[in-house]
Amino acid sequence: MTKEEAKKEQEKLKKRRQYNIDHNLPSEELENIRKNLWLHNILYKVMSLFNSISGYEKDFERHKFDFGDRPIIFAFNHVRMQDIAIIMEAIKNHMVLLSGDFENVHPDISGKLLEKNGIAYLDMKDPYDDCALKNQKKYLEDDLSGVLKEEYDRAKKEYEADLKSIINDRKNIKVVIHDILHAHYNLLWFYEASWNSSENKPYYDGYFHMVKAAVEDNAIVIPGAFDMTDIPGKKKRRVTIRLEEPIDFCKMYDINTITKEDKIEGLDLIKGRIGKLLFDIWDKYSKVSRKELEEKYGKTLTAEDYFVPDYKRKSPLVKCFDEYMDKVLSEWKFSLEEIEEKHFVDKSIVEQKEAFSHLDKLNLNKNNAFLLSKRNHH
Repeated sequence: MTKEEAKKEQEKLKKRRQYNIDHNLPSEELENIRKNLWLHNILYKVMSLFNSISGYEKDFERHKFDFGDRPIIFAFNHVRMQDIAIIMEAIKNHMVLLSGDFENVHPDISGKLLEKNGIAYLDMKDPYDDCALKNQKKYLEDDLSGVLKEEYDRAKKEYEADLKSIINDRKNIKVVIHDILHAHYNLLWFYEASWNSSENKPYYDGYFHMVKAAVEDNAIVIPGAFDMTDIPGKKKRRVTIRLEEPIDFCKMYDINTITKEDKIEGLDLIKGRIGKLLFDIWDKYSKVSRKELEEKYGKTLTAEDYFVPDYKRKSPLVKCFDEYMDKVLSEWKFSLEEIEEKHFVDKSIVEQKEAFSHLDKLNLNKNNAFLLSKRNHH
């Protein structure tokens, strides 16, 4: 399935969702969940078998939770495509996947199984910071004196339709989330929403609605951590899952008085517990010394290293991360730019590339040459 075909299918899904909301009908996702609920145990066994065939060494206990009629939001970090099936194996309870990855999940065979189990797709693109939409808008703002009016009208109509589609779906998915939780079905809702591709953050920031939805629909939140690492000396990968204590936001906040500050506080609580779990996992398994990194990535200089200033040469740690990202990106149908567009960006944070971009325009002299020294950029 091409990206264009996936986009057309997703637009059809979004139109059906809008129709159901406009006519006060049950969510399409809710109807599918009810119809296929009897398949859950079969799908659970299939996913467990698939994970075993894939050669994963599993470090997790299989859990089952009972909070009566109260639904559960399982809030995990999001690292790899494989984390969904593995998390679902570790947690025996039926749960619906909240996914912004229609392109990767939908046409895949395992994706079809997950859809039977229950998926609520959403359009995660930022309507005001999406490359495709910005290009459409720029085209409309260019000098169009030589463009036929029909072409301009067509382009404008297409841009407005795409913008409206994203804005509406970001609003409508909240209705679907409410319907699912209100019907007492659990959600696998990744805390950071998009795959983590940061070299500095253990996870991205979350979205306020997770806290509000938990309070609004009387849901329990269980933070969880997932990690996948290569096993030294083996052609296998280890998958590790840890869960934290449940959080009951209904005891902390009232839906009628909940504020933005409350939501930030709630997200920080979830984030802190995920972080604790991740650092425990890394302390146990991810012990790579500086000496090992230097031996593998620092001793042999590439041709590129000889022709760039010291401050631009990649450290062994950066080279290790680049190799990791190349491997991870090979599993996805998205580019790195497309993935990064899907996660929440804190505008107050300046990325390293941006912070040092001024050095490319520097007029060197004896007074400022020290700025290019490698030791100033570690």
